[in-house]
Amino acid sequence: MARLELILQAATPSTHAAAVRRLLTIDPIKAVLVSIAFVREAGVEALAGALKRVAGDAKFFVGIRNNITTLQGLKRLLALKVELYVVDTGSGETIFHPKLYLACTQK
Repeated sequence: MARLELILQAATPSTHAAAVRRLLTIDPIKAVLVSIAFVREAGVEALAGALKRVAGDAKFFVGIRNNITTLQGLKRLLALKVELYVVDTGSGETIFHPKLYLACTQK
């Protein structure tokens, strides 16, 4: 069953971190896609336990031209064995800024 949730920063009670945590608890989970503007090591570490369970089936798309994403965060994702793609818009004025969290229970 598909579920769509709209999260508006400071306007809805749910947070993006909570949404990703819930997504990673879906069982059985066959594939995960996360597309986000930035990643930092502390954020990855907060999700590491849940990510380990699905890492081989997880793809992350992360923006890197934003002065927020850290090399340590990217390295931590790679250490968890997720499939990582970095997105560089080639311009400091145009950044990659999606927030998409998708889990599939069938392949």
